[in-house]
Amino acid sequence: MEAYLTQDQVDWLWQVRAAAVARRLEHVQSAVVRLALDELAARMSPEEVAEALAAQERPATGQARGRRR
Repeated sequence: MEAYLTQDQVDWLWQVRAAAVARRLEHVQSAVVRLALDELAARMSPEEVAEALAAQERPATGQARGRRR
């Protein structure tokens, strides 16, 4: 599975990792994703998540859409 994160999200994940290292926790990135998905699932239905995603403006990735011809 791939996830495309913003720089702010990556920076925050590094802060979480640093806090976890102090507690000798391992595999923090995967644990953060699982925790976030569990929290999201408790708050929203799959349909609500899809609706919220559709309402968001897509960030520019710098990549062209579609396959090159």
